Amino acid sequence: MAPAEIAEPQAHVAETPTAWVLRAVRFAGNGTTQARTLLRELPFREGDTVTAIQLEAGRQAIQNLNLFKEVSLHHKADGNGGVEATYTVREKWYVLGYPRVDANADGEYAYGVQMDWNNLWGLNHVLRVSALRKNTEREGIGIEQNLTLGYSAPQVFDTRWSMGLGSSYTERPVDNDLGQYQERLQAYQAVALRTFEGSQPSQGWSLGAGLLWTHQQTSNGIAEYGEALGPVGLLGYRDIKLNIFSEEGTMFGSRLDAAVEGAAADYDFARLTVNAIRYLRVGEMPHQTVHFFGNAGFNWAGPNSVRNFTLGGVGALRGYSRGFREGNAYYHFGAEWLRPVYRPWLRTLVIAEAGNVFAQPNDIEPTHVRASIGLGLRIRITTFVNVQLEAGVAYPLEGGAPRFFAGQLSP
Repeated sequence: MAPAEIAEPQAHVAETPTAWVLRAVRFAGNGTTQARTLLRELPFREGDTVTAIQLEAGRQAIQNLNLFKEVSLHHKADGNGGVEATYTVREKWYVLGYPRVDANADGEYAYGVQMDWNNLWGLNHVLRVSALRKNTEREGIGIEQNLTLGYSAPQVFDTRWSMGLGSSYTERPVDNDLGQYQERLQAYQAVALRTFEGSQPSQGWSLGAGLLWTHQQTSNGIAEYGEALGPVGLLGYRDIKLNIFSEEGTMFGSRLDAAVEGAAADYDFARLTVNAIRYLRVGEMPHQTVHFFGNAGFNWAGPNSVRNFTLGGVGALRGYSRGFREGNAYYHFGAEWLRPVYRPWLRTLVIAEAGNVFAQPNDIEPTHVRASIGLGLRIRITTFVNVQLEAGVAYPLEGGAPRFFAGQLSP
């Protein structure tokens, strides 16, 4: 039986090219979100000449923040060449603090506590804190104790500048060819980012820089490689239209980390990561989409014992177990087709993906490809910010048993 037709919320847009002087912009329903957070997304200001189409573009810009379950527009002409616009929002739940128990089909599990606080201060800031015990199912690695903290502040003081802070601490037992020891890993970073889009600060090209400090030590000095402080470079692009249950548009991100031995670092390294995704709406059914994606990473030099990249498991070559191969270079690309099933928050997932991991960037062989296809379901929980779950079965094309995958997608 074909899924029921799903109505996509749309604001009424006048077909006439009438333009008005914008007398006032008002907001309703924003109990948490400050008006300034919404105003900075609008491509116009009071006193500007606007059309109904431009006012609707403002509604979509607010919806693109991903802070609301619904955004609607009502505009009223005053009969004297002016218009008042009111944007009404239905806010999501922004604070999610909970005991956390995670498990997936790859045998990984974690438990502890976590807090995700989105839209902090009503300014779209994000705070994430977690304290977890993890079984990563990596050979030679025992149960990890992991603490993380991250804070991001977009459009600081209503400028085009955004800031990000992050830290992590991991302690774990290691048993490998070198011996047995306790390993401690620390990382701290601070970055600043500026967007360059003319009308919306959260869209368009962005360029950023910062610093990353990492430190590693072991209980007995075995396999200890010290610390490194070095620069971070960021380049990104975002042109995303959020339709509550689906997206349209393009995202691109790249990051370069580096350090030089003797210049606040015990070793040299350079690491480059790039990722891109294109969301396309297909057919007449709302929220039926195709996604094309590609990711790659390359790490040069650095400690010999460190493997920076891995594939397999939820969200990354699902036909293979997580960490089936580790190395310092990888690529991963593919396509996803999603179609609503009965309700827009529940969609069928069909995926084809390919990729591989190599010991070093010079070892990359384009003909050495692992590929899999899969079928499953994806759920989007719109009550919260950036919560998507998926489950299904994937088949490795080179042979082998099908694998069940399930878990939460990373934001």
